[in-house]
Amino acid sequence: MWHDALSGRPGPEGRHSPTVMEVPGTMRWDIVRNEFTPDYCFGSFDIPSRTAGNWNPRVPDDALAIEYNYQGVKVSTSGYTPKEVLASRWRHQMRLGVSASGHAEAHIVAHELGHVFGMLHEHQRNDRDSYVEYNPTYINGFLATMQRAMAAIQPRPAAEFVMQKLRDDYEFAREYGFSGAAYTKGGFEPENPIDDPSGFDYDSIMLYPSTFGTSASNDRCATDVNFCPLAKVVRDAQGKVVGKERIEEKFKPSERDAGWIRKYYPWPAA
Repeated sequence: MWHDALSGRPGPEGRHSPTVMEVPGTMRWDIVRNEFTPDYCFGSFDIPSRTAGNWNPRVPDDALAIEYNYQGVKVSTSGYTPKEVLASRWRHQMRLGVSASGHAEAHIVAHELGHVFGMLHEHQRNDRDSYVEYNPTYINGFLATMQRAMAAIQPRPAAEFVMQKLRDDYEFAREYGFSGAAYTKGGFEPENPIDDPSGFDYDSIMLYPSTFGTSASNDRCATDVNFCPLAKVVRDAQGKVVGKERIEEKFKPSERDAGWIRKYYPWPAA
């Protein structure tokens, strides 16, 4: 998908430089296939053993560890983190969770690759309230998170305070295990170019659809956007808000997504 969006391989025609490859020099002998195959990032493939302490010493510390996750987890680190900032192994990750279809879908992989390149969610732009409406109360697990936070904080805070913190404070949302952290404006890495001057992009593959993240029991979101976590703000010719619309799932990077890559990964490479 990114290959198509960027008009082919890195070079002057596509005007971009990123390329994806196996880490060179990390091959192992596969006794089942009777051939050399790419080495794993960890000494053991068991999930409990996947810790920084069990990192394969033959693999560079800054390699991107790609995991096919059968529990449905879909998450990636954003951009490249230099060793001077974080020296730990396994600091670059991409977890590709199995979807309802039984496999990792191509557009989900493209979304996660966007994070690997350094992109955050479109709905995390600081100007997002002019373009989308975010309601955290329809995120799966919101009520349980509210209850945990209010029970843990002393003296007991007002419900409005906790709701605002879960909506707007990334670290607070993460502390209490709220998945709405993925909607927080600005994310958690201020140096990431979240507010690119190209403007808000409704077609971005980094924009969640309206139904994403809602509770499985919330069947109202499927028919009424007013019960969804995220909705498109509709304005008239004078800029007045006149309603909301559903945000549909995106299945390929947009032109502005490709423009972002060309801007931050230009050809020739710096």
